[in-house]
Amino acid sequence: MTRAALGLLLVLSLAPCVAGQEDLAIRVDLETTEVELGMPFSVTVVRRWSADLEPVEWSENALAPLLCELLEMTRVEEGGSIEETLLYRCHAFSLGDVLIKAPTLQATPRDEGDARSVTGDPLVIKVVPLLDPVSPGEVEFPEGPLEEPPGNRLVLLLLGTGLVILVAMVIVLRRRRGETPVAPSAPPAPVAPPAHVRALERLRRLGKMSSEKASEIQSYYVEATDLLREYLGERFHLPATEQTTRELLADSRTGEELEQEVCALLRELLAHADLVKFAALPSTRNDRERLLAMAETFLERTRASENGHAAAPRSEEDKTP
Repeated sequence: MTRAALGLLLVLSLAPCVAGQEDLAIRVDLETTEVELGMPFSVTVVRRWSADLEPVEWSENALAPLLCELLEMTRVEEGGSIEETLLYRCHAFSLGDVLIKAPTLQATPRDEGDARSVTGDPLVIKVVPLLDPVSPGEVEFPEGPLEEPPGNRLVLLLLGTGLVILVAMVIVLRRRRGETPVAPSAPPAPVAPPAHVRALERLRRLGKMSSEKASEIQSYYVEATDLLREYLGERFHLPATEQTTRELLADSRTGEELEQEVCALLRELLAHADLVKFAALPSTRNDRERLLAMAETFLERTRASENGHAAAPRSEEDKTP
């Protein structure tokens, strides 16, 4: 589609999309024609038909490629006509001009007669980045000092106490035998696998989950984002586990450590996960498989090589187990 055609569609989308006949009409209202990537906005679909007609059920797939959730549906019958209003909360995940195909309302007479239909005009929504690439603004820091998670301190305290008790027992036993006490040498610390290897292993375990329960789907997304945030903290020394998604993406250190394309991938991944975790966005198996694929791509693009720099992405043969 040419730029002139897209411009014409954008002008048309500034007004509600309305089409109709005397006994059949459809209208699509947009809250705004310019939205931020992944941020919610309202779309209202109004359908009207004569009471002697049976309409085809509406599907939010007609609003593709927008990702929409039905919030409210009402029907009012007056003067022999029925008006149906559907309110959606929608999200767009592609930058630039997003084209929504012309909506259609089809209906069949309840007694006899040919099917009827009416079609509206296509709409265009302009999707812009959450942050201005040229001037992203100042970094927002959390108020007050952040406390260290209590679990880590407790584990270190127990380990330290156990080591002190062990040394004391060895010294007591040696004195009882008349030997000169010698402090035991600490065993060599095991070498932990690289950060991206441990993150990929957690990702593979996550991929084996097949339950469709809402609570387990929530846990799925929490684990996916937690392992990525912990990886960012260990790999790039970013405070990702202490920041919201918006704070992490606005942090200048994130832009310095990650390439622009990789940063965009992280933004899309975390935005979708936040919608599922905090906005109760429905998640299909395909959504979760796509999330895993994006997370694996992110880890492969940012993993450290032997010289400490980011490694080049692996080929498809290298990814085969």
